Amino acid sequence: MRGRFFLSVLLFAGILLPLTSCSTDPSLTSIVISPTTYTAVASPPGDPQVTTNFTATGYYTHPGHTAGTKDLTDSVTWYSYTPAMVTINSDGVATVTGAMYGSTQITASAQGFNGIIISNTATYNVSAPNSSTNSDIVSIAVQPASPSVAAANLPVGFSAIGTTGTGHQVALASGVVWTSSNLGVATINANTGAGTTQGAGTSTITATYTNPNDGMMVTGFTILTVQ
Repeated sequence: MRGRFFLSVLLFAGILLPLTSCSTDPSLTSIVISPTTYTAVASPPGDPQVTTNFTATGYYTHPGHTAGTKDLTDSVTWYSYTPAMVTINSDGVATVTGAMYGSTQITASAQGFNGIIISNTATYNVSAPNSSTNSDIVSIAVQPASPSVAAANLPVGFSAIGTTGTGHQVALASGVVWTSSNLGVATINANTGAGTTQGAGTSTITATYTNPNDGMMVTGFTILTVQ
């Protein structure tokens, strides 16, 4: 009898183990969106604008199993850093507004096992339509590109180089509005581009310029990293 009892216990445990080992739901560990870079030519205001479909793939881990993936395009929260230039809806469809030119960023986020998970960053470039005045600024490059600073409480300065419709480059000493996406990482003077690091992390530094000829806004950005 005792042998049968122990055999029954072992068989019962053998049945339970496979069931209990799968009781934990897979955990979302990362999100990857694509395309990672996209360039569109804006149409004049009032004309149909370019649309782009972004996709989001979730990567999951599960104890004792191979990592899996899932299409999260319709369930993530999409975000455009410059909605005045490019909007994006809940299905991942980005639309150029035609109101601004330059570069912006797209991200997606979702609730993961340890909190909100933010995807990789996609760069969306919007070029001016062919009807743009040749003397207008059609794109901006922010310098330095992808700077890295060693610590907090250090000064960091930025400049904006504009490119006209004829391909000439112009240093934009005035008329640029500067912003920092993460004030916990860096603050910046809105008029001069002079910044101060605040803490570790990354922040997107954006320069926005308004063309005096037609009032069209153009943006450019760089990502600042504080160690």
